[in-house]
Amino acid sequence: MHHCMEKRMRILIVSLEYPPSSIGGYGVMCAQVCEWLRQQGHDLLILTTIPLEAHTEQGRVEREGSIPVRRVLHSYWDGSACLYPPLLDALAIERANQRQFQEILAEYQPDVVSFWHMGDMSLGLITITARLEVPIVFVIGDDWLCYGGWTDAWIRRFWQHPKHADAVERQTGIPTRLPDLGSLGTFCFVSDYTRRRAENKGGWRIPHFDITFPGISRTEFPPLPQIPDHPWKWNILWIGRVIEEKGIVTAINALGALPGETILQVVGPVDLAYRRHLEEVATTLGVADYLSFSLTARQEVGLRYQQADVTLFTSMIEHEAFGLVPLEAMASGCPVISTCVGGSGEYCIDGVNCLQVSPGDAEALAHAVQKLATNPDLRHHLIKGGLQTADELTLDRQAKRIEHLLLSAAATYKGGNRS
Repeated sequence: MHHCMEKRMRILIVSLEYPPSSIGGYGVMCAQVCEWLRQQGHDLLILTTIPLEAHTEQGRVEREGSIPVRRVLHSYWDGSACLYPPLLDALAIERANQRQFQEILAEYQPDVVSFWHMGDMSLGLITITARLEVPIVFVIGDDWLCYGGWTDAWIRRFWQHPKHADAVERQTGIPTRLPDLGSLGTFCFVSDYTRRRAENKGGWRIPHFDITFPGISRTEFPPLPQIPDHPWKWNILWIGRVIEEKGIVTAINALGALPGETILQVVGPVDLAYRRHLEEVATTLGVADYLSFSLTARQEVGLRYQQADVTLFTSMIEHEAFGLVPLEAMASGCPVISTCVGGSGEYCIDGVNCLQVSPGDAEALAHAVQKLATNPDLRHHLIKGGLQTADELTLDRQAKRIEHLLLSAAATYKGGNRS
């Protein structure tokens, strides 16, 4: 073990989103790990994208807690779709991003750069980091190793034209091809499922990797003094980004097959047009009065889980990287019904800490809810199993592992030279 393994690191974090302007689990996870690292005495700088609603305020440095956050990068994402700007506009975006990035690297002099969510981002930033021989640790919490090359509207242009790519790179100084990402650093995946997809679908060979499940923050979700045991009130919770792929329609269809007093609370951001569509579905089924939509502050989330009789995780996303919702519900002592898709199936175990149903199967979902409603012993058993899972999968454990990977990478690099 190097003596410098215990040192305080300067860590540059690069990610598409960072709270409070991100609502996805990837951004939340990044912020929690960063705050944990800061509390261990490490020096961090977050580099992320200009908020969509604030293009006039570019370049401001804010502090999220006490970590400086620079929202200066341009992405190819407009909040709902990937952008494919004309060639000269894409070149202007790349130039601006490269300039910001190189200035920050020169000024901040990080010991290690950690890339998180790089979907819809300039992947050339990774190339530049590698060329400067700054150590890299990737923390992979979604499928961007499969889709990132396509959503980078600069690199995507040159896929079919390698000669053209080389000429443009010589002329502009901007990388035009994806480097061999697998060989550039250490990868920390949130699930083995996500790693396998990166290799099988993304086509990468990744020799240095670690699988570290995300974890629960014990300040947000304190351990419960005892196993909750409250009477069933037909109060069902669905929480997350309200999009079709997350299976919300399955939950509404199931509501139509449940007793009249059942309430389905949908908590999370939803596009207005899609919300209207969902309300129409509920009206057709005669359950519009039993469906509610709301948002909740992050610090209130635990309470929402605790007040519910069951949390539904109905995701139909085959490539779901992990899915934090079931784990948060488990930590809150709320029973879970889960589709166990993608990486969520690595910790959601049918009959142990959840009931498993097939994606899109409203009848099976309604049946599982009925089963829980009529069987307090089963509820107690699943809550107990869920609390054990949440005890094992903590933010502390996840962040320690990531810290170890960052320290190991930084130990190979001192003063700009690999040791």
